[in-house]
Order: sequence, then C-alpha cells, then structure tokens
Amino acid sequence: MRSVLFSLALLAGVIVAPNAVHAQDSKSVSLTLHNGSAVSIPLKIEKVMNPNLSPFSNSAVTVAEGTRIWYRKENKWVDFLVVTADLNGTVVEVDELLKEKGLK
Repeated sequence: MRSVLFSLALLAGVIVAPNAVHAQDSKSVSLTLHNGSAVSIPLKIEKVMNPNLSPFSNSAVTVAEGTRIWYRKENKWVDFLVVTADLNGTVVEVDELLKEKGLK
C-alpha cells in the first residue's frame, strides 16, 4: 500500500511540477479596464476572453505580460494595447486611449 501511495505521489509531482515552473516563468499583470463613455466597447483579450466593456464600467483582469488587447472597429479587430509590467495596478481608460489613437 505504501509503495502505491508513494508511486501516486511521485506521479502527481511529475505532472504538477512542469505547470508550476511554467506559471513562474510568465509574469502576471493585474489592471483595470475602464469605460467612461456611454457606449459599449467590444474588446478581445488574447488567450483570455472577448468582453464588451459596458458603458461607465470597470473590468479587472489579470493577464500575462505581453498580452495583446484588440478593439473591434467596423468589423475589424485592431490591436491597440500590449500589456506591460508598468501597467500593473493601474486603471486603463480604454475610451480615452482609443480616442488618442484615433480609433474612436
């Protein structure tokens, strides 16, 4: 019985260990996406989700550094933000950023 439990623990360690190492390799960035406008903003967050950022709302997300965020303009997805470490803990004013980039 002990050898079976030891074998299972060893096998579990082999399966879990690669995932734990991988999680440490990529740095997570937590940020808040804010929509201060009266119109929904369709977004696509690479490898995460495709949210519609509701009017006058916040959406807190945690993503890997280097994640790209797209905005749908006229049925085309436009890459408008790449998440960097300096965005950690900040609020990104999505509607204002889109205006600055001439996308809205």
